Amino acid sequence: MTVCTVFLLGTSFDARVEGTGSGNAKVRADEGAAAFTPFAYGSHPRQRLLALWHKRSATAPRPGLVVLHGGYWTDDRSPHWNTWSARFAKAGYDVFDIDYRRNVDAPWPAQRNDVLAALRWIRGHSASFGVDPRRLYLLGSSAGGHLALSAATYGGARATGVRVRGVIGLSPVTDPLRAWRDGRHGNARERRVRANAEVLAACDPGRDRSARCARIWRDMNVATHLTPDDPPMLLLHSRWDFVPDAHSRALARTGGDAVSVTTLPGSAHGGPLMDLPGVMDMIRSWLLGR
Repeated sequence: MTVCTVFLLGTSFDARVEGTGSGNAKVRADEGAAAFTPFAYGSHPRQRLLALWHKRSATAPRPGLVVLHGGYWTDDRSPHWNTWSARFAKAGYDVFDIDYRRNVDAPWPAQRNDVLAALRWIRGHSASFGVDPRRLYLLGSSAGGHLALSAATYGGARATGVRVRGVIGLSPVTDPLRAWRDGRHGNARERRVRANAEVLAACDPGRDRSARCARIWRDMNVATHLTPDDPPMLLLHSRWDFVPDAHSRALARTGGDAVSVTTLPGSAHGGPLMDLPGVMDMIRSWLLGR
């Protein structure tokens, strides 16, 4: 199938980009914002994003929220993100919902590279969207939380050409090696995280004792790349989350005051945390304070 790279902004609710991946679906938003419109930020069929930006002119550029769905590094984007993204659009953000290469498409660090490439694309087209490139925020869920944190802490703005103002992680897998170890005797979902983390790394840390394999797993650990210059991070888990808050609390012990961890009641995971009472207000308040 021929891939059509779209760069001009459109207003049609049925705008599409040919190819595979979750960014290929027709989706709608409310009438207060433009359509979710797909764009290509790279040549691979999964290097797509859905943009939801405001049609009305503004006196100043708007902040941008870059969303990274979860799904064990291998699943497509859930349609529930249409609703969650529209909530942020109503709150005044231009929203960019990113798709990326799965672990079965390419091994690590392709996924982190995709997030960085998408951020550079958004910055390069910020004037067309009316978004402030100095006020870009990342929000990632589960495996997407891992990618958001990994991109935000990797190398800094000078090395990557990308700087974000803050990161929100919803049940983020901050250390895939920890998830791999915990999943050995875990429930079905924990075992699936373990299996897909191994696919992502393309090596089994229990059997492959090579320096290369150890280096990959170390590189996937967000804490490896933390520096004092990293943006602030708000990390949320539920009490019975199958990605436990121990992931984020370990990161906070390394990252210090830049990392804030909140444990919510219940067992919700990832995006559904935003449906809990008061959580969207918490996130919006945190974003406004950055």
